[in-house]
Amino acid sequence: MENRMMFIAALVALAIVALQSTLFTVKEYERAVLFQFGEF
Repeated sequence: MENRMMFIAALVALAIVALQSTLFTVKEYERAVLFQFGEF
């Protein structure tokens, strides 16, 4: 039972990290696109 709880907790932590890195990547990409549009 405890092992399952640890597994679920690790899975949740991994999902949160993945979500944060994805949001960060999207923000960076958005800023790059806006910067390129600003050039023209």
